[in-house]
Parts: sequence; C-alpha cells; structure tokens
Amino acid sequence: MNDSSSENRLDFTGNGTLNINGTISGSGTLNEGSGTINYNNSGNQTVAGTTYNHLSISGTGVKSMYNDVTVNGTLTLDGGSLSIGNNILDLNGNIVNNAGSLRGGTTSDIAISGSKGKVSIKIDQTSSTTCSLNNLNLSRANGANLSDTLELDGILPLQTMQP
Repeated sequence: MNDSSSENRLDFTGNGTLNINGTISGSGTLNEGSGTINYNNSGNQTVAGTTYNHLSISGTGVKSMYNDVTVNGTLTLDGGSLSIGNNILDLNGNIVNNAGSLRGGTTSDIAISGSKGKVSIKIDQTSSTTCSLNNLNLSRANGANLSDTLELDGILPLQTMQP
C-alpha cells in the first residue's frame, strides 16, 4: 500500500474471501464489508490488528495477532492456531473450531459481546496443566461455554444481561 489515503484502501463489495498467504503491512484501511479474511499460510503469520467481518485461520503454524482484533461475524479456526499475545480479541459473533486452536496467555484478553447465541471457547494450554488468560469480559446475554479449565490472572467482570 502506498502513503496516499486514496491509495491505501481495499474495499470488498460482496461476500468474497481474501486469502492472505503473506503479511498485511502499512497504514491503510481494509474494509471487508460482508466478506472474509483468511490467513492461510503454511507457516507462521502476523494477523493485522483491525476489525474483521469474518476472520478465518487456516494452514499451519501460529497466526499471531499484531494489536487488538475485533471479529463482528464468525471466527473460523480451520488449522494452525490464533495467538492473542499481549492483545485483546473482541468477539461479537460466533466461533467455529474445525481443526484450529486459540492460544491465550497471562497477558491475553478476550471480550465476548454482541447479540449472537452462546459462544463456546476452548483456549490452548500455555503449559502442560493450565489454560490461561489475563481478563475475560463477558457481556453477551446468551453467555459463553468454556470447554476446559481456565486460569484467569486478571478480572472476570460479571454483568447482568437481559436476553
């Protein structure tokens, strides 16, 4: 992407999928509309810190978030793993876990909000015995299911929500 604001923009106009086998760089705008961004490298990759409609993780290796990521639609884990790192993963939609994984750690935060149904979360173990996050913020009326033991090193704000 160049440095001119009119040239630093990629707009989706439909429901397509943009497969990224490399890296998104620069300071432009990625507007995927109703589409999907799929990080599909067969090795490690950096996931741009931005807001996605649908985000898909496939291929192999670790896909590391670079800054905070918001997913308004579906986060699909088809292969490899999405590593939150020292960032916030904000989930406003659903998670579909086919063959991938979600990695957290003692500096990783997850925020679950939006009006979708109950979401199921499984965090990869950071050691042989614990799955950990820093903060887990749940503000979805339909709640969430944790499918494994989770260690929180920060806060779990409990809010009264009306379905």
